[in-house]
Amino acid sequence: MAITGGDFADYAQLAYGPQALGAAGVPLAVRFKGELVRGIFEASNTRSRAAAAVRQRIHLLGFCNDEVYEPGSVLKTSIYLPNPYLIPPEEASDVLRQLPLSRSV
Repeated sequence: MAITGGDFADYAQLAYGPQALGAAGVPLAVRFKGELVRGIFEASNTRSRAAAAVRQRIHLLGFCNDEVYEPGSVLKTSIYLPNPYLIPPEEASDVLRQLPLSRSV
């Protein structure tokens, strides 16, 4: 069995919390020690002191699930999730399009 780096739903939960999946009771939500994993951008995430600092300072979280390891593959497998506290949702699409490491649109 191959170990993979997750999928978009996993990344969304890590960034925004289980509500990004539609509901806290979603059976596919990631749990750790029986508790739902909170998102780093989730305002109610007070388990980690670093979460508040990330919400104030980090504009994007980037995830790469590269299994090919050849030129250009990182660009094809990377996903960037904007911090809604620093990048308003109505501006996120433009910001992501201008990223130097993003795929061409």
